[in-house]
Amino acid sequence: MILVTGATGKIGSRLTKHLIDSGERVRVVSRSEEKLEGFKKLDAEPVIGNLLERDSCLRAFEGCDRAFLLVQGDPTSGRHYEEEIQVGKNYAEALKAADIKHAVFISSLGADKGTGSALIDSKIQIEADLKNAGVPVTVTRPGNFLENMYNFLETVSSAGFFTYPMPGNIKIPHVSVDDIAEIAFKVLKRGPNGWEIIEMPGIEYSFFDIAMEISENLNRMIKYMRVSDEQFREVYSGFGISDKFCDDYLAMFKFFERANFKYNPQSIPPEFNYSPKTLEEFVPELVRSIK
Repeated sequence: MILVTGATGKIGSRLTKHLIDSGERVRVVSRSEEKLEGFKKLDAEPVIGNLLERDSCLRAFEGCDRAFLLVQGDPTSGRHYEEEIQVGKNYAEALKAADIKHAVFISSLGADKGTGSALIDSKIQIEADLKNAGVPVTVTRPGNFLENMYNFLETVSSAGFFTYPMPGNIKIPHVSVDDIAEIAFKVLKRGPNGWEIIEMPGIEYSFFDIAMEISENLNRMIKYMRVSDEQFREVYSGFGISDKFCDDYLAMFKFFERANFKYNPQSIPPEFNYSPKTLEEFVPELVRSIK
């Protein structure tokens, strides 16, 4: 039995389907019974639980021999860092208590560098806690998700632009969540390899590159516009996002500006026969969702 945390999210949902299609027994956990309904049709075992609570987390792991681990603090609480650290500690304890033979943890590119953003820096603390558990864990460190562009469907469709709080000409690593789920699947099927770190940078693109590719596919001009920190805070606070989360989000993009990434897109073990999804492959999928 494989436990999939974050099963209702972009990566976990894809991974769950891969695993079930391959004949694996899968348990999915969420705090929302409603969100778990769809997994019953896939023959996954749904479990309602709050991974922030130690006992609930331990129960979710019971009877499983492998696990997929993901953390996501609440962006509205102002305590997302503390929440992620607590979930990581619960995971580490559960790995030992349930006698897990192999786990995959989704970390972040740059987690080993001290970025100044809790959105990334929490992952290195969790990596340390998982390593101390003494259980074989494969850590994947992906770059910025291409699929984050789906957050801008409305502005791209209605106004012809999308925004981020950083310069549009700086290239940063972008990776598809499809690729992350695929590698997690292949790692779980392959089995443990001790304490293992796999960098998943994807391919470096600037936001200008993305705007140009969308423009070509839509046959109309789509612009990238940098917003100021103040504009960013105003918009995100309107969605109920905490000031602390805004601070850490902005710090993440400041890190992207100065990081000068030098990762090799082909650094993933050749046994996985991995080729990162390109912008040219991704954008047509995106455009089909744009009005």
